[in-house]
Amino acid sequence: MLEPVEKKQIGLWSLYDFANSLGFIAVSFYFSLWFISDRHRADIWISVTVALATVVLLFTLPVFGAMSDRLYRRMPFLKIFTLLAVFSLFGLGFFASQISIPTLVIILFYFLFLYFYQGALAFYNAFLPDLSIGRSLEKISGFGIAAGQLGNVIGLALVLPFATGKFSFLGLTGRPVTFIVASIAFLIFVLPTLFGLKDKVELSTSSTKPKLNFGPTFKETLRDLRQIKQYPSLLTYLISYYFFADASLTLGLFASLYFEVVGKLNDAQKTLVGIIALVFTVIGALAAEKIAKMLGSLKRSLSAALVLEAMLLAVFAFSTNKILFMVMVILNGFVFGLLFSLSRAFYSRLIPSGQHAKFFGIYVLFERCASVLGPLVWSLTAIAFAFLGNVVKYRLAMLSLAILIVISFIIFRFVKESQDSVLRPPEVL
Repeated sequence: MLEPVEKKQIGLWSLYDFANSLGFIAVSFYFSLWFISDRHRADIWISVTVALATVVLLFTLPVFGAMSDRLYRRMPFLKIFTLLAVFSLFGLGFFASQISIPTLVIILFYFLFLYFYQGALAFYNAFLPDLSIGRSLEKISGFGIAAGQLGNVIGLALVLPFATGKFSFLGLTGRPVTFIVASIAFLIFVLPTLFGLKDKVELSTSSTKPKLNFGPTFKETLRDLRQIKQYPSLLTYLISYYFFADASLTLGLFASLYFEVVGKLNDAQKTLVGIIALVFTVIGALAAEKIAKMLGSLKRSLSAALVLEAMLLAVFAFSTNKILFMVMVILNGFVFGLLFSLSRAFYSRLIPSGQHAKFFGIYVLFERCASVLGPLVWSLTAIAFAFLGNVVKYRLAMLSLAILIVISFIIFRFVKESQDSVLRPPEVL
């Protein structure tokens, strides 16, 4: 029988989520705001870059994953991807601080950061099964989520004085400096994990040394995708999930820009509202199980969450009162946590017995692809209605996200619910 891993290893694993959140929240909160509002570049630059990073990741990550599996090692890949993400983030901040640097150079570093950051997460998540031996997987996963949210909150508070110009770094001030500060904080807090977290040594029964060939990874992925057709409810749900994940992830990408242009919030107000919204995201996730039990089924609960999210985004799109605007942001944080917690629980009930690993891999694949359509819809809407002015075009862009949620809800109505989720709402992870 395998022995449980040391608690220290679990702590080091959770610390990684805290550290990378310190880095990512600065980019998520300030890059689109600086690039579009301060540098006066079009939204489409960001949307295309996000889409391109996702596409490249989907084609290359299976290869690196196969190499990792054949070597029985995750740590070397986690170290390389993480350090490259840190250096890309530092480079983004450094070059963005230089007035004469071409836009293409900045976009290149933005692309590199997105690629390496997301790639590192794949190897980070791969540690979870080994860490959960003899322990609760859900509980350990929760530690990581909690650490990540704490990193988001502290990250926003850390970079705010630099964004507002109260503090400088090596004589540099303004929003681009937040990326430099975030990269340093990311590096400092991630080092204990990179040097302390250990791979679980796999003992191969074969005397043959694993080969570093690419293997049939793409064929296997395509084969798994084709197998979904055998489970109509799974396929229908994944399509529905794609649309609401699209809208939610796009909102996170352009939220700070919307806060400034439409809500007229300054950086301090944006940060405060963002922190409160993150706290409510955690509350929403924790409340998901009780809401599912109260409404009697996961499908009914998820349907209600989708309707509520569409209504919030629609109200958000037309809010003119600053207080109402802030309330919508906070409530959206709550629904965001609720929606994604219910989604994972509902999906787990649709998966055929004994095939959870494969189908959750496909679930993640759909989530990654969801960062392609939404940003393009947002940007194309903003371009199409640019003649109406910045405020109106972004209100309509926000409304387009509400429409994506409505489409998701309509598709979701055709999903047949598992009997388990009707009679006994499971514990939401």
